[in-house]
Amino acid sequence: MSLRNLKISFYLIVAVSLLSISCLLSYMGIRSVLVRTFLHVTRPGVYFRKHSHQTTLRVATVVTAYFEIDSKHSLSEYDAWIQNMLSLTDPMIIFTEEQFVDKFLLLRSHAANQTKIVTTRLENLKIARMYTLDMWSQQLAMDPEIRIHKTFKLFWVWLNKLSFMAEAVQDNPFSSDIFVWCDIGSFRDKEYFSQRLVHNTDVISEDKMLLMAVKPPHDILAHGGIVLKYDGVFENSDWYTAGALLAGYKNTVLAMELQFLKTLQIYRENGLFIGEDQTLLQFTCVCSNLCEFVTPYHVPGKRWFGLQYALHTNDTLSL
Repeated sequence: MSLRNLKISFYLIVAVSLLSISCLLSYMGIRSVLVRTFLHVTRPGVYFRKHSHQTTLRVATVVTAYFEIDSKHSLSEYDAWIQNMLSLTDPMIIFTEEQFVDKFLLLRSHAANQTKIVTTRLENLKIARMYTLDMWSQQLAMDPEIRIHKTFKLFWVWLNKLSFMAEAVQDNPFSSDIFVWCDIGSFRDKEYFSQRLVHNTDVISEDKMLLMAVKPPHDILAHGGIVLKYDGVFENSDWYTAGALLAGYKNTVLAMELQFLKTLQIYRENGLFIGEDQTLLQFTCVCSNLCEFVTPYHVPGKRWFGLQYALHTNDTLSL
């Protein structure tokens, strides 16, 4: 074998070895320059921004909601998840029905002075009042998952997330600059039990909402940016946005809510299904340039709830 061929073979072996190590480190959840370089090279169009390891001292307000609605999950499951979430020590605003106030106050007794419960009815939510009941019934009929969703009242809660956040911003009982929406059922284990969730506020840009991408963004401008979650195989679809957690500064939350309401109208005018918050959030992000995403490559555990890790630690990459 010639010297030239030996050199080529050597470089190929080194390259393959480095890529193999990169894959292994990424799989193990180890963050390194090598991993980031590998991902950058192999995922064209996906760019990562490394945040400072120094977190700020800003205290974020966590916002959540719970209403009694038929769900694909059991009441016992929700009871466990609610206990997990309400054990957090962060300042918290909870939107709920009158019947749950005493229960939630008891679960928040460790942080009573950092808790505000806002009572309301499902029918009074901003999103619920935007359209007629007949229209919502039509939307339920369009739902590809009608078999497990059962009622359009679920849509009201999902689509009202940013409006809950906006109301919390306007009230701001704990004088926070940052607000974090958490689905009340998003804490499926006790990893953060009795802890403060939001330590790493540095990962949140002042002019961008922070969301979780469950897979690398793909064809974000296809079809004019319109996103349909059920338009084909998951890995090939345009949809990549999770909606369980959202984080942002006050003014960004308010701007995002306004854009989201415009998205609802655009989807309605095009005769599209609006009962899915994840796709509508993504369209809002694509059209407004108001978002950044944490990717599943850089947070361990469940990709749907990866923003928990990103907000809790100070070693996170965002897109």
